[in-house]
Amino acid sequence: MLRLVRPLLSCLVIVALVAMAQPASSFAQASSATVQATVVDLQNRAVAGAVVVLTNAGTAQSRDAVAGNDGVAMLAQLPPAAYTATATAPGFGTTQPIALTLAVGDARAVRLVLPLAAEAIYARGSRLPATFASLAGLVVPAGVCLLLAARGFRRTIV
Repeated sequence: MLRLVRPLLSCLVIVALVAMAQPASSFAQASSATVQATVVDLQNRAVAGAVVVLTNAGTAQSRDAVAGNDGVAMLAQLPPAAYTATATAPGFGTTQPIALTLAVGDARAVRLVLPLAAEAIYARGSRLPATFASLAGLVVPAGVCLLLAARGFRRTIV
């Protein structure tokens, strides 16, 4: 009888050791989703410090994450739902919203391209060349405000 019990116990110990070595995720299905957002500028360079916002379309609740030096922001433990993703950063505008529908266990990657921020050029004076007036679209007694899509470019013409 001891000859039969010993091999049986050895098998049970081996099965128990193998079961303990398995990660917990292999026993249960994940109940959430993950999004990896890569934020780049118009020249396809990573934008460190960009804030990525995921907004749940059904509840309007939002989650945000800050992109690292590589422009990547991770958002984990997201309930399955429809979301919109946007990103912002100093010196840039806001990205166009990207619609995402996340299911249980999804691991999605999105790429968000930040547009350049609009910078203002102010020109003061009573008389400006016609080319300035035609570009401005807005003439006020104090001057003309021209909007340029140029990151970090600001001039005042007196």
